Amino acid sequence: MKTLSLRVALAAFVLTSAPALSLAQAPVSTGIIESIDPKAGEMTMQSDQSKRAVTFYGLNTTNIFHVDGRAAPSTDLEPGKHVTIEYAERNGRWYISKVMLNAEPLILPQPITPIERSSVAPLVVH
Repeated sequence: MKTLSLRVALAAFVLTSAPALSLAQAPVSTGIIESIDPKAGEMTMQSDQSKRAVTFYGLNTTNIFHVDGRAAPSTDLEPGKHVTIEYAERNGRWYISKVMLNAEPLILPQPITPIERSSVAPLVVH
């Protein structure tokens, strides 16, 4: 009976944690390309998140895509273009696993400021 309970508990754990493990994604950063060194495979960008220059490595071995999913040549990467980068940290450096080109920053609408009741004239119906 203990073996059956242990098996049921183990099966429940595997079934409930497998979807969460498979949904794990690489860290993502967005920003504007500042410079590219194709020979060294390095790219520096102004990060939207930290507002600082960040250097990524492994550019010469990564996949580059347009925002619509089409493959992009490395020559499409230029200073001033906005990119989204998936990366992994190894030995204190950030290595690119994927670059998405022309991913413009998301601009959210400004929140609506509520109107104070005292500043609204009453509606008069005749």
